[in-house]
Amino acid sequence: MKRTIILSMAIMFITTGSYAAVSDHVFKIELATTYEYGAPGDVLYYVFDACIQIDETIVSGTMQDPNGDVHTLVLEEDDSERWLSFCQESPDLAGLSDFLYGTFTFTVEYSDTSSESTNIDYAMENGDPISPVTQQPQFSYPNHNATDVPLALSYQFDAASDPNWDITLEWEPEPDGSPGRAGEVENLPYDTTSYGPVIISPDTLYSAGMAINNAIETVNADGIPAVMDMDAETHILFTTTSSSSHVFREIADLNFDGQINFLDFAIMASHWLESLD
Repeated sequence: MKRTIILSMAIMFITTGSYAAVSDHVFKIELATTYEYGAPGDVLYYVFDACIQIDETIVSGTMQDPNGDVHTLVLEEDDSERWLSFCQESPDLAGLSDFLYGTFTFTVEYSDTSSESTNIDYAMENGDPISPVTQQPQFSYPNHNATDVPLALSYQFDAASDPNWDITLEWEPEPDGSPGRAGEVENLPYDTTSYGPVIISPDTLYSAGMAINNAIETVNADGIPAVMDMDAETHILFTTTSSSSHVFREIADLNFDGQINFLDFAIMASHWLESLD
């Protein structure tokens, strides 16, 4: 369960050009610290990510961390979205000590060389650090490296241990960009232990990820929406059965419209047609 709060914080505001408020050009701020458990048997490591969503007037940016060090942000474009981002990985949590708590300042530079800055506190409303998620997410079905996974798959997994947390699932064919059905579901309640069925593709190697999130949504003093997250993630691989050998043993609400009807049969039929291609 996500909590929405408004933080009280100081704002550093610099204007040297003709552009309007920074919130007209920076649309979102995201900060996240992840306990990355990887696949079963992998060694735990830690990741800090920071990014801001921007418009086309911004050409570059920097981030000052709570320790005062300045980091250059990397420009990334995804479809119609543009982001400036920073990532730091470490084999131990101490390697991220400069990023886990405090005030971050993002400074953006526009195409006319003017610049503006905006701040966000990576902290709770009362000023305390955000509690990390140290619980390792666990799939109980399918298992890592499972084969013959059915094409109408219902994931089974452990619930999160804190009612302030929620669960995210995602799945996609491997390697990244391979053809096949992919999907994602966010904000599942903390006590959820199953999800599905989801329709996936036959004869395909899949990667599935589960994240337990302690996420806080807020708006900073410039009116920019922000998400500050502490989370834990795990990943598994599995291979689906072939369409020709698979039989849907239960008729289910495969399109999640609340009914079991001819549309669900159509989904089943599409798998059969795929096998004939």
